[in-house]
Amino acid sequence: MSFFKKPAAAGDAYARHRERMGKRSKKASTSGRDIGPLPPIRDPERRAEAFKSLAFMCLTYFRAQFTLAFSEDHLKYCRKIDATLNLGGTIAQGMPRGGGKTTIAEVGAIKGAVFGIRRFEFLIAADGDKAGDILTSIKVELETNDLLLDDFPEVCFPIRCLEGIAQRATGQLYQGERTDLKWHADHIVLPTIAGSPASGVIVKTKGITGGIRGAKHKLRDGTSLRPDFVLIDDPQTRESAMSDQQCKDRLAIITNDVLGLAGPDKAIAAVAAVTVIRPGDVADELLDQELHPEWQGDRAKLVYRWPEDTEHWEAYAEMRREDQRVYQGDDRARAFERCNAYYAEHRAAMDAGAVVAWPERFNSDELSAIQHAMNLRIDRGDDYVAAEMQNEPRVEESAESPLLTIEEVLVRANNRGRGEVPVGCEVITAFCDLQGECLIWLVAAFRPDFTPYILDVGTTPEQRVKHWTKATLTKKLADIVPVGGKEARWYGGLEAFGTQVLGRAWVRDDGMEMRIKRCLVDMSDGDTTNTVFKWAKETPFAAIVTPSQGVGVTADSVPISQYKRKERERIGEEWILGPNQRGLLFVRFDANYWKTQAENRIRTPKGDTGALTVFGKESDHRLLAAHFTSELRTRTTGRNRAVDVWKQKPSRPDNDLWDGAVGALVAASMEGVTLGVGKPAPPAKRKRRGNVDYGIA
Repeated sequence: MSFFKKPAAAGDAYARHRERMGKRSKKASTSGRDIGPLPPIRDPERRAEAFKSLAFMCLTYFRAQFTLAFSEDHLKYCRKIDATLNLGGTIAQGMPRGGGKTTIAEVGAIKGAVFGIRRFEFLIAADGDKAGDILTSIKVELETNDLLLDDFPEVCFPIRCLEGIAQRATGQLYQGERTDLKWHADHIVLPTIAGSPASGVIVKTKGITGGIRGAKHKLRDGTSLRPDFVLIDDPQTRESAMSDQQCKDRLAIITNDVLGLAGPDKAIAAVAAVTVIRPGDVADELLDQELHPEWQGDRAKLVYRWPEDTEHWEAYAEMRREDQRVYQGDDRARAFERCNAYYAEHRAAMDAGAVVAWPERFNSDELSAIQHAMNLRIDRGDDYVAAEMQNEPRVEESAESPLLTIEEVLVRANNRGRGEVPVGCEVITAFCDLQGECLIWLVAAFRPDFTPYILDVGTTPEQRVKHWTKATLTKKLADIVPVGGKEARWYGGLEAFGTQVLGRAWVRDDGMEMRIKRCLVDMSDGDTTNTVFKWAKETPFAAIVTPSQGVGVTADSVPISQYKRKERERIGEEWILGPNQRGLLFVRFDANYWKTQAENRIRTPKGDTGALTVFGKESDHRLLAAHFTSELRTRTTGRNRAVDVWKQKPSRPDNDLWDGAVGALVAASMEGVTLGVGKPAPPAKRKRRGNVDYGIA
């Protein structure tokens, strides 16, 4: 018998011993990891009421966060989040800073999770740290809120059992089954408990620029979940709000990536809690129902109507400022005694006419919400209140005039028929902007004194809807040129535009048929430049077609009208016509100058020389007005002159019809039409090469 081999009987006994010890160890381990029976729901009626009303849930389960009664704006916000959780949709809410918009939205996310209304919630903020703060806040509530534990034990009890040690989640059991609870810094998965509607709900967080496309989570059974609810909390920083490009990028992420998180066949539910920092920033655009009606933007304010009594408030303001200068350090509390006494004495008169959103919002050293709002204006200034409290930041405007408004554009309607040319007009011009998927154009007629009438606007191909954007085209160039590459589509689109617009006869009121004399075609997009030049040379309308490029001449630059004319060039009113390096004719014009000219034409009273009007009725031109008000103007100085510099709003709204009106004015100037002259100045004699009009004097 070998000394290295146990007897069979001894070996069997040893194996049985190991098996018994393994079972005992496993039982002890399982017993230690099993959380045991769940506590019962303490108040089912209270839980049921929370399911019906987010406002009730906020004021009942989260009293530490909401110490004041809700305003009507708060209640309205809660109702909108409830509807979004239950029915889907997207809402954008602007509220005064410190008004609770983020905390309410967090409670909305908690409600959607613990009731299992939403299966995969995505929390997005300006950066990863801020998004992580939202998740941390939610985790703290789920872990420490005793009322939530009382009424949602299937969610909160397994989390309490971790005792702050996230690693315990890995092996946690309930009645012998894994809970699959996950408790990480960037995401959590609620425990899987038999019968719990919240089983397996995921809450994940990400910064808006951190790459959010394709987010998904795979369950134990192999099912892949994609986000069905998104909370976007203040998606911009002050720094990013000041950058046009960053605003454009973040808005594109929201409108494209975020709303596509649920997948191609599902609509996501989303709540954007935002504060406007400056005009045209991401928040301002999302709240603008003209630009983004899909977001149901709502701007809650601190004050809806300011007090009517200015005399008492001016005296109060001077008193407050003086006492704050006098009383410092330990005497600081006395700084407000005199002005508070003055306000109390004259309160009826000083409050008259004022309407505040939240009567309960004021500090302990103040007497009312009206006084609180006025103190903010006195201490921090109107600009702060307009942006942070009213969600209507002020636009920096030139001293000469404010920016164009939608209403100013709409009233330019002249009730004439579409395409109808008024008697007295002698020149018709057009401008065409070749975009990637369509052409956008505008046609205008001019009296000899440079009074413009917009005759028609449109797209090639024509859209099926009255109000369209480049992002929501119902028909594209591929619909009229179904074969070939993008250059073929562009060329075919230009041919269709030529037939549709340039080949048309425009009938004047006296029965005279007129033709377009000059059409500029934008070639600022480098991709389309070659196609534009090729078509301009080959089209039957080559004699009237000129490729064009708008350039931004600033105050520090030499005006185009002061350029030294080279051979084969013609210089006019801030435009220069001549060949490029390949000898192809095109016109460059000062876009800043001519946009200001277009604004002046709109601002000129109707009936005066040079006043721009547009066909049809006011109700026809919401789209045109949106394009005409799509840019901001800033007055700059240099070289002893002042120049308005124009640029699109940060969200890059469509501005093509505005460009069209500007281009039509330039084309009229090229045809010799001059403001106030009364007769068009004859264009310089032209030399021709084939069908190409080089316009060389």
